[in-house]
Amino acid sequence: MDFWKKIQRGIDQSPNFLMILSPGYFLHRENEEDYVRKEMLYALEKGKNILAIATRDYDPNEIVWEHEIEEIRNLKTFDYKVYPTDGNQEIPAC
Repeated sequence: MDFWKKIQRGIDQSPNFLMILSPGYFLHRENEEDYVRKEMLYALEKGKNILAIATRDYDPNEIVWEHEIEEIRNLKTFDYKVYPTDGNQEIPAC
């Protein structure tokens, strides 16, 4: 089974699609297949819940939303919160 078919099968078998946002996640890749957008569009097409977790060094300002297609631009509503990582601090209420 090829790589894309494996990805599709994984997305098909889950109610959720998890994105781990790290630096460069939304960069457009030249001369290679853009699996990031391909996966997102497939998950959206299949009606999956989209969940995003950002690494501490991720910068949401790196996304150029006007260059994205409408289905991906609709994801810009993500609410970015920074949570403590040492386990000794209280997590702020949502």
